[in-house]
Amino acid sequence: MLMGGLKRLLFIRGMPLVLLIAEVNLTLMLSRNLGNFYTLTVYIKSDLISVATSVGLLSLTAVMTLLTINTMIGLPSSKKTSWRGAVRSTIVLIVSFTLFNLLKIDMFRSTAYWMPFLALMVLLILFLPSVRRYYTPVMTECPPLSDWIRYLTTFGHDPGDDYRFVYKDGEVDGPEDGPGPNQR
Repeated sequence: MLMGGLKRLLFIRGMPLVLLIAEVNLTLMLSRNLGNFYTLTVYIKSDLISVATSVGLLSLTAVMTLLTINTMIGLPSSKKTSWRGAVRSTIVLIVSFTLFNLLKIDMFRSTAYWMPFLALMVLLILFLPSVRRYYTPVMTECPPLSDWIRYLTTFGHDPGDDYRFVYKDGEVDGPEDGPGPNQR
């Protein structure tokens, strides 16, 4: 069953093989977060500061785990909004893992230094041209990298995703504000 799903994603939907490397990296980050859950709940001291610190770290680890799961679910969807969510989540993961390392509050010292690099590798994979093409709508040109970076800063609907049809007689059907960056 797993191989059938993998075959469907890779060959039928055209998912780039390099996205599997990103999925493996995200799986490693998720397993480390689950290990942090274990150590944060088992080794709680009874004083108020230790309990408050553990609750804060548990909350941050829960948010990081949810972001990782959200990114893993969104990667194979080939939606541009999923790409945007994955990049934003990965940026938050890089910052969080780096803060964990700088503040020396990570429970697993052996894997702590590798996590920001794994997250950075996922971020670089998401900006590869083949991956960006995978998230570009059908029958449109892949926008330049500057448009993808601009898309990261927008919230809601991106007008560049709208289609405009121009007929032979010059009649235009579509949004009134002109063509977006994908229809140049």
